[in-house]
Formats: sequence, structure tokens, C-alpha cells
Amino acid sequence: MPRKFHVQLNAEICKASEKGDVWEIFKLVEQFFQCMNPVNLSTSLHRIAVAADKSRVRLDVSTHPLLADILKRINRELNVQYSSLSAAGAPHASCTPVRECSLYKPRCLATIAWACAKLQIKDDEFFHHVALVAKPIIQGFKTSELAKLVWALAKSRVLEEELMEAAFEYISTNRQAFAPVCLASLAWASAWTLVTFQWQPSQELIEIVVSTFTSKIDRAGPQEIANVCWALATARAARPEASLPMVFAEAFEIMGTFASNRLESFAVQELCSMSWAFGRVGYPHKKMITALAELLAKRERLPFTFHAQGLANILWAMAKMSAIITDLADIALVKEVALALLPACVRMVPRLKAL
Repeated sequence: MPRKFHVQLNAEICKASEKGDVWEIFKLVEQFFQCMNPVNLSTSLHRIAVAADKSRVRLDVSTHPLLADILKRINRELNVQYSSLSAAGAPHASCTPVRECSLYKPRCLATIAWACAKLQIKDDEFFHHVALVAKPIIQGFKTSELAKLVWALAKSRVLEEELMEAAFEYISTNRQAFAPVCLASLAWASAWTLVTFQWQPSQELIEIVVSTFTSKIDRAGPQEIANVCWALATARAARPEASLPMVFAEAFEIMGTFASNRLESFAVQELCSMSWAFGRVGYPHKKMITALAELLAKRERLPFTFHAQGLANILWAMAKMSAIITDLADIALVKEVALALLPACVRMVPRLKAL
């Protein structure tokens, strides 16, 4: 098929996805499946994952026969591409070269991995083939693409050590090129990999990522800050017996100070996640606690918008920090936050579990 056909098909896929109906995308894929190229397939997978998430039909989509066909084809083509590349320097290997238009390039690989993670596809062999093809061309990844790929592997609980080692080197060398949103994703992925697999390089990677993130804090949004706080607290849980690393302490100080000046812009989930993180590592940031108390006093109805787990997380964090604080004025601040949450807790008692 000519390149123009695939460009037009991609436009049609995007147009179908704008309707928000995942089944419309499936109809288009079914119609043109046999003549799709890697860009068309990765775009389809991405749009299906986004639409499924918005429509809350992930389970129906993840078990759809056509999705299985898409993944089988991509898996097969990735295997052929890797074999072809491997055979390039091996005269004894017999393999048909892959045409340029059929190559899965960095953007496609990152998009495919991200979509599979969002759809909660559990297929280690599939991710292994993605990693095999990605590693030799890792220098061709844009920072956003690499962050997306690393996040997807962690989200899917897959550890590809050779790829991660290559990613580690890339990130270390190009750390300043990563935007805060990418650094937040990498921090989350590093923490999850450390906790899930005890892969020790993740400890160093998260320190590199977080120190770079805090140097760009003025460009970070509430969600990125909350995610990095969560990542640090989670990584800390992997080594609870050790003292809090200096990089972590500095990061919590910087993020707490920055967040306290704009706490009103934080969503409920972000407030809960960040508060939990400060409590989890035992870092009672006075300025942030003061800002939280002031916010709750100003917006009395805010606690009633919290979900049960969120309320429990903040109360738990306040309890943890009150056990550390010795200054009476600071203890009073913590109590002020807890008291502001109590009316919402009372109303939510029937829905609370044994948290």
C-alpha cells in the first residue's frame, strides 16, 4: 500500500476515536486490519485504550477477539524484526530483511507498550519482544517515549533488565532533557520496580530522577508533584531500616514548600496522595501542614468530597507526624487538620472499611 493510504487511514482512526465509542474504532480496524502498518496498529491500540478507559469498558475490550488478533500480529512482527536485526551480522542466520515501512520505531513501541499497560494486558512474552526491539534503538527514543515505555513495563510488572540498564544510561546522560511530567513517570516506575523486583539500580535511578525533578519544580503540576511524593514514599518502604536518604529529604522539603504556596490547585486525590507520602517517610513539613489546615478551614465542604481511602490516608499521615513532632504549636496544626476532617469521617462511617 502507498504511504498516502496509511496516512489517510491513521486520520480515519483518529476521527473515529473522537466520537468516544471504542466499538467504532474496532469496526475500522476490522475493515482494514490486513493492510495496516505499524503506525496504524499502534495508533489503533492507543485510541482503543483511551476510549476503553473513558467508557469504563476495559474488561470487555481486553477480552475482545480482535484485540487478541492485533496483539498476535504485532508480537509476530516484532519477533521477525528482532530476528532480522540480529541476523544482520550473522551470516549463518536465515531471515528475510524487514522493509522500512514495516519497522516498529520508538514512537510505535512506546505507544504499544503504554496501551497494553492501560488495558492491563498480561503477556510477558509480548513485552519481552517489545524490549528486544527497543534496546538496540534506545538512543532513537525521545524522552517522552522512553518515559512512557519504562512506565508501561513497571505498570505491567515486567522487568527487562537489559532494556532497563540501557534506559538507566540514557536517562543519566540526558536527565536535563526530560520534562517534569516524564520525570514523574520515571520516578513512579523506578519506585515500583524497586519494590516489586528489588532491582537495586532503581534506587540510584530514582535519586537521579528526583534530584532533576526538583530542579525543575517551577514547571511541575500538582499531579506530577503528588506522583513523585508517592514514588519516594514507596521506594522508602523498600528500605525502612535505613535512614532517609539526603536526596529524598531535600526533595520533600522542596516539594512541600512549593506545594504549600498553591495547595488550592491540587485535586482531592493529589492532596491525599501527597499527605500520605509525607507521613509515610516521617517528614512533618510545617509549611505544608499549615497550608493544608488553612485550606480545610477556608473550604469547609472539601473533606466531604474525599473518598474513604483518601480520608483514611490523611488521618493516618497526621497521626504518624504527630508522633514525631515535639513542638506544641506544630502538634496543634496537625490536630487542626484532623478535626477539620472528622465531620466527613462521621458521615462516611457506614462506607469505611477496616483501613
